[in-house]
This record gives sequence, structure tokens and C-alpha cells, in this order.
Amino acid sequence: MIFNIVYYGMLIANLQKEKYFVARTIFNSTQTVDFEELKVEEIKYFLIKNATEGAEDAGTDLNKVVNGDVETLCNNTGFFLDSDSFRLTSIRDNISSPFMLASEAYILLLMTVLMIFVTIIIPQKMKEHHVPMLMREADENMFHVMMRVRCMVFLVFITLSGCLCQITNYFAD
Repeated sequence: MIFNIVYYGMLIANLQKEKYFVARTIFNSTQTVDFEELKVEEIKYFLIKNATEGAEDAGTDLNKVVNGDVETLCNNTGFFLDSDSFRLTSIRDNISSPFMLASEAYILLLMTVLMIFVTIIIPQKMKEHHVPMLMREADENMFHVMMRVRCMVFLVFITLSGCLCQITNYFAD
């Protein structure tokens, strides 16, 4: 549980270190049109971290730079090419959006609180009279009831972990 929280926290911190910019390249592809194979050169866009002073997006009219080899530019770590520069711009803006940062921080806070509940509060502090009547029956074993409560809280923790999976898809460098 701690590893999960720390890992997502490190991913969020790493995303905020440098700003992402939209860059473009020429992509050679083969398309089939009317049962013919055609070799086509297309302009594709991708995101890249850039710490250079005065860097601009390639989608603007002021910047007409076309990068040659994307694999060397991205240090062979993988890349995602897209024809729509506006989609990549919205992804880039979403990464550094204050609303996204606040919601990710709130989810991490909830995950931390639930971790404390599952590992400390429920097993050590919770007594029979703390368990709601709806969650137990008259002849039921108290250990079974406590484990069910822990599993329910842990299920909420897992659900919150699933809310942060999109962070792993943001890495574009």
C-alpha cells in the first residue's frame, strides 16, 4: 500500500519537473488505398520535455521546425505519434492543470487515510461496539466481521488506486 502511494506520488512529481512541448516529425508509413500499397510521408506530432529557454510548440505558426529522428530524440524510450496537434496540446495542458494536480493530491490523501484505517485503526482500535449493526449478525464471529470491514476499506483503496492509472500513460519522452 505504501509502495503504491509513493510510486504514484513520484510519477506526479516527475511529470511536473519540466514542461512538455508539442514537436513534429515526418513519419513514413504505408497506406492501402484501393488495394494499392502507397508509401506516404505524414506530419505527426508528439510530446517532448524541453528545458530550453524560450521553447515553443511546433504547432504554432512561429515554429516550423520538423524533427528528424524521433527515436534518438526520445532516447529510445518510446513515443506516441498523433496527427492531431490539438489533442496533444490538451493532454499537455491536462498534465500541468491545477485541477488535475489537486484531484491527484486529494486521491493520494484519501489513499493514505484508508491505508491508516486498514493497517492501524481497524485492527487495533476498533471494538465490537464500533461495528455498525448492519455489518454483523447476532451469532457471527467478531474476527470475521472485522476482516470484512478491513476488506471493504481495502476495496475502496484499490478503487482509488485505479483512478490514478492514467498517470502512467502520460510519459511521452
